[in-house]
Amino acid sequence: MIKIAKALCAILLAATATAGYAQQLKLSDEVKNSMNQVSPDQIKADIAYLADDKLLGRAPGTPGYQMAVDYVVDRLKSLNVKPAGENGTWIQTVKFRKAFSSDGVMTLDGNELKKRH
Repeated sequence: MIKIAKALCAILLAATATAGYAQQLKLSDEVKNSMNQVSPDQIKADIAYLADDKLLGRAPGTPGYQMAVDYVVDRLKSLNVKPAGENGTWIQTVKFRKAFSSDGVMTLDGNELKKRH
């Protein structure tokens, strides 16, 4: 029992001794300046807008999706973010494909769940 206690003390001592010598992260002045401009309130406002029901789910190709795109683009412009999308914009075209399966099976705890008609 004493050996275990000594081992635990040694581990705890080693852990606390090295914690004071953690590597310090060096940031450029540009990164520090950018981090100082981050506003938790603005992040909350962005999330609240993008999660709002008025965007109607934001499915691609819908008015709600376009509202979300417009909002994000406006925010990027307001933050002086350089566009990296297609043709010097903040937008990138992505093709979506639909796939359907009629023979899928769902199981729960090894039991097949039956489809209700």
